[in-house]
Parts: sequence; C-alpha cells; structure tokens
Amino acid sequence: MTQFGDVVTETAEGQVAFEHFFADSLVRQPEVATSLAGGVIDLGYLGMAYTPASFPIDSWASQLGYGGDERPVVGLLAGAAATVEWAYSIPELSTELETAGVYPLIPRLQNHDNYQMLCNEPVTSLEDAAGKRVRVGGELYSNAVEALGMTPVTLSGSEIYEAFERGVVDCFVGAEPDMTGLGLWEVGKNFVRVGFPGWSSISLASSEAFMESLTPEQKAAFDDNRAEFMKIYYEGYFDEQKLFHQKQEEMGISTLAPEQDLRQAIDTHFATLRDDMADNPPGNVEKPDEAIVRYEELRQKWTDIVVDLGYDQGYADHREWAEALGDGSVDLQPWADKLDEEIFSDLP
Repeated sequence: MTQFGDVVTETAEGQVAFEHFFADSLVRQPEVATSLAGGVIDLGYLGMAYTPASFPIDSWASQLGYGGDERPVVGLLAGAAATVEWAYSIPELSTELETAGVYPLIPRLQNHDNYQMLCNEPVTSLEDAAGKRVRVGGELYSNAVEALGMTPVTLSGSEIYEAFERGVVDCFVGAEPDMTGLGLWEVGKNFVRVGFPGWSSISLASSEAFMESLTPEQKAAFDDNRAEFMKIYYEGYFDEQKLFHQKQEEMGISTLAPEQDLRQAIDTHFATLRDDMADNPPGNVEKPDEAIVRYEELRQKWTDIVVDLGYDQGYADHREWAEALGDGSVDLQPWADKLDEEIFSDLP
C-alpha cells in the first residue's frame, strides 16, 4: 500500500500525500468500512468477510474460488484477474459497497493463492484430520475444515503464533506469505496442499466523500493506477511465496499431498457448496447461475491469457519454481498491461 501511495502522489504531482498506519494501529478490520465512511481513514484494504452481515453478496461470492489452477504464478494471476473482472460485471457487488459509503477502487480481488494447511503433525487422511484444531479466517474456511472432521478456531493475527507454538491449535489455514510473515513456519513443519480457495473477500477501498473532495486530476491519480496497484501487490506476494519454498528444506518443512479420502472430502464439500450457491443466493443477486458460470468462464479466459503471456514455465511445483527463480522476481508488467487493456481502461 505504501508503494501504491507513492505512485498516486507522483501521478498527482504531489497534490495527494499519505500518512500510513499499519495493521490494527488505527482501526481494526471489522471497523474499516465504517471508518472509511466516517472519514477516519481515506484508503485501505476492506476485508468484507469480517462483517459478513453487512456484505452478504461478498459472503456468497467468496465461495467461488475452488478448483483454481495449481500451477505456480499461473493460478494466482488467472484467479486474481478473473475475480476483478467478475466483480465489475456484477453491479450488485459495487452497489453493496457504495451503500456502505465505500468507493471501491477495486471492488473485489483474490489477494492470496490457494490456501493450504501448515500443521505441527502430518495430516494426509481423514483419520489424521479428525479432531485437529485449526486456525481459520472466516466462515468459508470454518465450514471447509469442519467437513474434514476438524475444529475451526478463530484467533487474531497477534494470537496465532503463541497458540500454534503452545499446541492450542494444531494447524493453520492460509497462504505461504502468511506462514512466513507470522513466523508460523518456525513451528509447523508439515505443509499440506489442501487447495482451498485463496482469500478473495477484500476490496481496495476509499470513501465516496473522500473521492468527491478531490479534483478530477487527483481522483484520476487513484483510478488510473489500478493496474499498477495490482502489479505492486502481486510482485510482493510472489517474493514472499518464493521465500517460503526456497527455504523449505532449511526450515525442515515437508510438503504433503492429501490421501484419497481427504481429497474426496474436500472436493465433495466444495461441489456441494457450488450447488448451494445457485440455489440460495442473496436476495438482491439476479441470475445467480449466470454469475457463477461467468466467473468460471473468466477464470478460463485469464488462464489462457496468462499462459499466452509466458507465465507457465513448466515447473512441476512451487518449490521447483522458487529454486529456478533464485534472486529474481516475477515480472508482472505484461500482466498489468493486459489488466488495463481488458478491464480498467473500459471503466467510466
């Protein structure tokens, strides 16, 4: 976010400046929407899943992400782009945010690759999973681990490390940058590739009042740099994901694949969830079947685009990708240019 702020400041020729507050130092996630609308903050990551009653369409949409491409880089770039384009095609989603006084610079983005599990013991079967206590973030993941016979536990970010270290929880559901950033890879040594949907219940958000206070040129400094934000964010993400896999052996972390019964339980749970999405949408979502199919079509569209851009290098897994990347970073400029071409340049 600090880098995006610098880009906006430069584009606005210094007419817009930022004071940054990190993590929960100014407001907690459940308070972000009201803090934006109330003028306490002017820009931030809005995690709608923290207040699901206020954002029922978001809660419904968060169930879409299962079954994404597992290839390094390809899967996340395709899912991220599809989520953004899909969000702009569902006017009810933006209306839900705007009703809360939020100006959605990007209404919805998948800001994490597929979620995996980090455990203090090997978990590859339903027998292994039974009774394990798992820290999860949000109802989507609570329901997923319950389907495996596990017990979901809600903890704030500051509580997770100690709980994991002391055995209060046995596993953590999240992405590799979470595991490095929270220090959890120092404790959990079993990385289980469950392939849950990556976190997508987040918006790059400002407020209607703040945007209306800007000159057209100042507002354009935000609107015209959406693709640049995506480039900055995901380049940093891939750097952290790379770090995890490069240091796996050094940290003593084993990668484990689910056995057939665990894999089948995961697949069955999310297949049932998809059917339920079509049958039980929020009341203000018109044509839910079309919305679901539209997302799946966009994910395939963006998978093809990402492959055509050369991001599939044929690596067997993320560890092989990370080792091949070495000290380098993923160049996301071609992807960002395509986001502008396909999505952002057409916005009013």
